[in-house]
Amino acid sequence: MEVRLAGVSNGASSRSWLARQGVSKEFPSRAGDTDRYGSVFHDGTRREESDMSVGARSAAMVALAATALLGMLWAYSLGTNAEVSVLNPRGQTLLVMFTAAKLLFNLAAACTIGSLIVVCFALSSAEPAYSTAIHFAAGSATVWSFTAALLNMMNFQLVGGVSVFSGEFVADFIAFLTIADVGRSGLLSFVIAGSVCALSFVIHRRSAVAGTVVLAFTGLLPLFLNSHAEGAGDHADSTMFLVLHVGAATVWLGGLVAVAVVHRVLAPERLGTVVGRYSTLALGAFVVLGFSGSLMAWDQLGSLSSLGTTYGVIVVAKSAAFVVLGIFGAVHRRRVLKQLERDPRQGTRRFMVLVVVELAVMGAASGLAAALARTPVPPLESAPTDGPLPAPDGWTFMSEWTIDPLWALVCGFSAVIYLVGVRRVRRAGESWPVHRTMFWLIGVAALFTITNGGIHVYQAYLLNFHVLTQMLLSTLVPLLLLPGAPLELATRTIRTRSDGSAGGAEFIRVIVRPAVAATAAAPYVPVLVIAGSLVTTYYTPLLEFSALNQPGYALMTLLALASGCFFTAALAGTSPGGQHLLKKQLAALTGAAVLYGVYGWGLWTQGEALEGAWAQSVRPWGPLPVFAPETAGVILWVIAGGAIAVLVAIIIRRKPADKGVSPEPDITRPSQGRAGISSGDLAATQIDRRVTVQGARQD
Repeated sequence: MEVRLAGVSNGASSRSWLARQGVSKEFPSRAGDTDRYGSVFHDGTRREESDMSVGARSAAMVALAATALLGMLWAYSLGTNAEVSVLNPRGQTLLVMFTAAKLLFNLAAACTIGSLIVVCFALSSAEPAYSTAIHFAAGSATVWSFTAALLNMMNFQLVGGVSVFSGEFVADFIAFLTIADVGRSGLLSFVIAGSVCALSFVIHRRSAVAGTVVLAFTGLLPLFLNSHAEGAGDHADSTMFLVLHVGAATVWLGGLVAVAVVHRVLAPERLGTVVGRYSTLALGAFVVLGFSGSLMAWDQLGSLSSLGTTYGVIVVAKSAAFVVLGIFGAVHRRRVLKQLERDPRQGTRRFMVLVVVELAVMGAASGLAAALARTPVPPLESAPTDGPLPAPDGWTFMSEWTIDPLWALVCGFSAVIYLVGVRRVRRAGESWPVHRTMFWLIGVAALFTITNGGIHVYQAYLLNFHVLTQMLLSTLVPLLLLPGAPLELATRTIRTRSDGSAGGAEFIRVIVRPAVAATAAAPYVPVLVIAGSLVTTYYTPLLEFSALNQPGYALMTLLALASGCFFTAALAGTSPGGQHLLKKQLAALTGAAVLYGVYGWGLWTQGEALEGAWAQSVRPWGPLPVFAPETAGVILWVIAGGAIAVLVAIIIRRKPADKGVSPEPDITRPSQGRAGISSGDLAATQIDRRVTVQGARQD
């Protein structure tokens, strides 16, 4: 049987889109094919498959909308009657409409963000599905913008009760949008949704799509933070749980809808690849959703007896839907993906059947979530029995813990993904030094302790512990993590793509390595980065923001950790350059020492003024001179001095490489290996010279 490529009506063979991207697989064609990718065959086979795809997609959308509405109405009928007399004395109609509009808002936002993420992560800009997904995102963003405006008006009606036809409506509505917190949040949400909508109609480059995704995620926060956690006892403490919960649900639901929409313009052989990439995102979202949802539910319920309340019943129903979705996900990964590889056409049919059922369950869970936001939280049976926070000492550093959901998840994912990578390397018959794994796991453990242990607890009360947190994150943790050679491991385990899409390997090759290479050649750049980090942390509103709420703390933590890793990787990496580069690196470290000295002096002299953000916290242990704000400068000096001394020792220890000793692989320059692009990592890994990599190496 002759095998030819589809797309040529006169019978001549040419390359399909996948072949142009470097994929050698060819697809059979039939006489009479049109010149359009995935176009209709004259014998009606492709037309029949197209009709089935349209029907499956329509069924998926109907299932999502119908079950979402039914789930919302059921949960609403259970839990929101008590709210009617307070917010809507005229009846339940407006409140039901508000909840339905919020549900539509959530679904439209999820479809927008999920589609754009699939575009960034799973599709190539050369294939029709890329444009189809962007067009679907633009349509979803239009609905998102409309519902955001509608929610603002309904919120005003619920709070103010002013008739639309009243002469004072316009003036009162403008005042509501500009003065009231809920009004300002709603206005900001509408502006962001409108901006995403406008951008979605004009963007095409992957970098522009990625920027739009970030903007779209920020559009979830305003209304969400005002409504989803109503009734929470400690709103600030639940903020990060809520952000993670909604973000994970958005990626999971929106991504699945996007795959269902674009599958009809994907070749069956291509669908398996896209579904596999989405499945990776869905697995991560599943873990985040389960972790954040369980902790958030326990925080609201407080005890198992509360499961019998209206709020508890809805939580149980959501949990049951979550378990069912987890089973569907396992079926996707273990059966559907394999069938898409063996028999793409039959696998596509089964995949779409499972998608319809899965979206139906997701819709029900979304409806329950929308109604749960309007359901009163059950009162605690008894007051908390925890006593006042004890004075900080060595024991309380070990005994006091508070879970930060973001960094607990970051640490968990970091450890698991690293160990999976090591397992893949060894399964391929290669070696991976044990000391690298130990360095990485110890660094992750240190990061978890700093962000969840006693230091994290007391940084909300004392400036010097805030400084301690920032300095440990920017010095100690990078010195432990980077000897684990994460870039080397990622390069040897993440598959490079040849279809024009972008994944982890492409991100490392295009963004991470050039950045490290450029800064390694100009060591003064990371010093400027550290200077910018210190200015941002201590002399901008971020200082107070990070002291008073979780998002600010998360931002400060990310800034300190990223700048510290950047600084350490750029200065400690082995790079060609001889004595000239060595002098530049030592000069950069001298500049860093001077910089830390100046900032330490600033903290020593201005500690009381900078501690103003912590003045609102209640310190039950009373004044303790040893923890006076002035000691923050000493903390900075000691930790920075130790880190710089370690970096100087690493750089000097590398000096024999210029005298004929074969140097370790360079973190800044790629070398060919088994997976295509590979590299070395830090000079700290020079203690191991036994690692061998299949492929070409420099002698």
